[in-house]
Amino acid sequence: MESTKRSTRKSWLAVVAGIAAIALIGAPVVQAATQSVKVKGKVKIAASNGQNISASPVASMGLLSAPGSSGAVDVRTYGGGGGFYGTGVCNTTHPFRPFSTTVAAGADNVITGILLTGTDAMLTVTAPDLDTIIGPAPVQNFRTDATNPNFSVALGNGLSVFPSELVFTCTGWDGGEGSGDYVIIGQ
Repeated sequence: MESTKRSTRKSWLAVVAGIAAIALIGAPVVQAATQSVKVKGKVKIAASNGQNISASPVASMGLLSAPGSSGAVDVRTYGGGGGFYGTGVCNTTHPFRPFSTTVAAGADNVITGILLTGTDAMLTVTAPDLDTIIGPAPVQNFRTDATNPNFSVALGNGLSVFPSELVFTCTGWDGGEGSGDYVIIGQ
């Protein structure tokens, strides 16, 4: 009976000693795996599939070439917009502001927001180079009226203007003269 108790005690002591050894050896390994490292110079970053991630400084944005933030890195996530792509009114009689704006096709032209205000405004978006694929109908219409005079579209993932240019045309609901303004923002 005494030898069974002694054998059980030895087994328990061996288990406790093993756990203590794993804890003592494992702590530096875990610390090394989670420690941050300061790096100077260029660093290649790979995605989980082993492919390189393309990142570059933020370039100038929009029609007016708004500068990108200093120190920021462009990794093609479109959370906002700093580029001004165009503005206009919803009638053809304004001497300085157009009723139609064309954003040129290009993978680097990315629409991130559309603002539309007015009491009788319809902003029609067309992609003329895609007419043979999707037909001549508008890609999208956005509308405001006296009850809802403000409308905004936030495109968090961005709308790349490729392979077709996008044409934004503002009119009234009936297609004639309207009362409203629009702004197109992008990166």
